[in-house]
Amino acid sequence: MEVPLSIAKAKLCELVHRAEAGEDIIITEWGRRVARLEPVKPAAVAVLKKP
Repeated sequence: MEVPLSIAKAKLCELVHRAEAGEDIIITEWGRRVARLEPVKPAAVAVLKKP
């Protein structure tokens, strides 16, 4: 799903939950793709939790 930055700012919490559920979120600015929200892979989470 593509979302303009202005809407992403207002709905960030909802978009994060959707990304967490597996949806790929593309943030656009002036019609140009600038960022992506995607779920963190389980292996990456395990690495982040190590002290």
